[in-house]
Amino acid sequence: MRLFINEGTCKRKWNNNVIIHKKNGVVTLKIPNYNEATYKQTYMEFIIPHIEESMLKTDVWMYNLVLEECTENRIVFSEKYDSCTGEIYALIRSTEVVPDDVYIPKEKSKNVKVIRRIRFVDDECDLGDFLSNVYFIKIKLDRKEKLPLYLTYEDSKNLWKAIVFSRNVEGTWVANTEIKPDKNEGKYISLSELT
Repeated sequence: MRLFINEGTCKRKWNNNVIIHKKNGVVTLKIPNYNEATYKQTYMEFIIPHIEESMLKTDVWMYNLVLEECTENRIVFSEKYDSCTGEIYALIRSTEVVPDDVYIPKEKSKNVKVIRRIRFVDDECDLGDFLSNVYFIKIKLDRKEKLPLYLTYEDSKNLWKAIVFSRNVEGTWVANTEIKPDKNEGKYISLSELT
């Protein structure tokens, strides 16, 4: 299995929104998860073997991982050879605009399973505090199929930048960031609606 982490996931670490620890070749990403009922944040941990902290500054693919554990506050991957399948995991966050969200075409809803939606309190000097979204998802695509994930506002009125996942004829996965203006309201759905 493969894991894709987009660069937005680990951006803006200065206010402890994302904490990265490395020990014995294993990286732990700790992302706070805000509970609107209690006004408290507990950390969600992602344990990922054989990755360097510097790799998390850009979009990164990790190969030959299997999901070993998935609990309320902990996701653990281990290294194990796994042939290329039609499914991947992805950790996605939009840092393009505030407040942020991620949209997909409604017709592609069957291709995405939201495993976790993590929300934490972030801040912008001009706007103050807001809740930011990180999505841990599973994507399933057939060969020659594509799926755009639009990094946008909390609505689908301004879709212009997307991470487009695709599989070629041989089954190889690719993720490209594309500028794709699209103003077709009503044809898109937030990943938050798939939780």
